[in-house]
Amino acid sequence: MKAEVFVMLFFDDGYEEDVRIARMLYQRNIKATFAITVKNIGKELDENDLVYLAKTGEILSHGVNHVNLVKLLRYSPSLTYSELRDSKIFLEKLLGIHIKGFAYPYGVYNKSLKELIVKAGYEYARSVDLPSIAPRIYDKYAIPVTMVDYRPAILHLFKSLLRLRTKLNTFVLRLLVRYLSSTSHASILKLMLIFLKELTNYVRQYNKVFSVLLVFHSKCFNYESFKVFKTILDYIKENAGILKTLTLGEYTRLIRILNSKEVKV
Repeated sequence: MKAEVFVMLFFDDGYEEDVRIARMLYQRNIKATFAITVKNIGKELDENDLVYLAKTGEILSHGVNHVNLVKLLRYSPSLTYSELRDSKIFLEKLLGIHIKGFAYPYGVYNKSLKELIVKAGYEYARSVDLPSIAPRIYDKYAIPVTMVDYRPAILHLFKSLLRLRTKLNTFVLRLLVRYLSSTSHASILKLMLIFLKELTNYVRQYNKVFSVLLVFHSKCFNYESFKVFKTILDYIKENAGILKTLTLGEYTRLIRILNSKEVKV
């Protein structure tokens, strides 16, 4: 396999700013994945907006009301299932497409919730477990990410590292130190750019393959954030030979193919 970095860009919740971002992506032929909360349709986005986002990449369900589904499951399994199933059905009817993936609100999940995800008809689900750069999916119903656009809590990082059994190599250690010292939304986006550049250079030098999954919330973007984000997109476009953007669905299919080839070998 040639040296490259699989890049997944996620935009959670479904804000009106997603449309501006989708235009920026479309102009550069960059794919992305949008996780939509149904309650935001009609408030933040309309049907035409969603159709445009779907053309830019993939639409995931993010639930009906963006609630902590693990907590809800303790009190009402039926309401939890409705959050999963109703959001899927609504988006499919509205857009006329098959919604295959789910993004956990607040990134929280457990074994019981994953079982409901399967029952609701989803094929994969994304968490916000951090940080992952390995081009491998160990659990397609708890796909981890590399960074989110807010500074993570120490406890969340600790739980993620234990759950993922992440190896603290030089890249990961450097990322964590910088990540925890970030002071603003724009500074985190700058860190994403720095990390992409470092990883690109490493891949060129050592002929490796990595994956980078970045999660954004466009409502948090300010003027400085958009400037940095544009630089990120331009860098991805300029290095398209190594930085390959994929939707989450494309990524899961690609990793499955790569894993099957490894088994055959």
